[in-house]
Amino acid sequence: MPSTTLPSAPAPLLRAPLHDHGRLALGPALRGGGHAYYPLATPRRMRHGVIVGDAGAGVSNALTVLAVTARAAMPLVTAHINGQHNLTNPALARQATVLVQGADVAETAIAALERVVRARTELLAAMQAGSYPAAGLPALLVAIKDAHQVFAGHGERWAAVVRLAGELGIGVLATLPDTRLTSFGGSSALQTLLLEQVVALRTHCSITAEKLAAKTVVFAAMGSGSANLTVKEHAAALRSELGGAPTGVGRLFVDREPPVAFASFRLAAGGTEALVERGRRRWLVTYPDTELDAPTRAAFGDLVHRGTA
Repeated sequence: MPSTTLPSAPAPLLRAPLHDHGRLALGPALRGGGHAYYPLATPRRMRHGVIVGDAGAGVSNALTVLAVTARAAMPLVTAHINGQHNLTNPALARQATVLVQGADVAETAIAALERVVRARTELLAAMQAGSYPAAGLPALLVAIKDAHQVFAGHGERWAAVVRLAGELGIGVLATLPDTRLTSFGGSSALQTLLLEQVVALRTHCSITAEKLAAKTVVFAAMGSGSANLTVKEHAAALRSELGGAPTGVGRLFVDREPPVAFASFRLAAGGTEALVERGRRRWLVTYPDTELDAPTRAAFGDLVHRGTA
């Protein structure tokens, strides 16, 4: 694996966009050139996914990179749900319009998202709008840190929310220590919905490696046009690769696409600009402040802690 150490001498700033038609650049691909792109949205629907990895693997950084780049890619506001009692990602909290944390975060978060889904559903019906952009709604990215703490005891309620959320312009991106059923509140429905795409960083969980290897088998079966699965990923090999990966290095798994090995960008954000770095390349990412729509703002209530995103 290549080194993840940044150079001491700064490189010139690049202004090329780190997004492409609803896809967000995670970092440079390690094979074949270009970037690894996380699919955030289609023109009429937000998508969902998870970032999985051990403590210290770069999970928080990857979540912040995607959340900040998403704001530059489209009219979008962020809601940050912190599954720990203490604030573990202050950079993301500063960028968020909505912040959910505290002793009762699990119940507070799911109750708020249920209200938001209900409010947006009613608005689209009242306007007879066929999609959330047609109703003039901004996209909403719900970034959940340590989501296993948030999903605990509420897995089926979250599954019901996520099932409706995409077409309402709401995307859920959750960080988890592994892909065990218990991490999804015991809900196999929620597990299936969120494993549509996975950013996998360093992990020593054998169950996670087996699930991700199974996704590559599905691709091989669909892409080969035959029953020949000779290119399938072996769980043991994937477990060895992910278990020994440096911080910030991992694989992106998206349904019906081949997995992509990547090295994550590093990011420093403030105001309406962010500095994204990798190796000897640096990008300046600028993004507008986007107003939270009135029905969503009312549904979140006191959880709104900034006027704009």
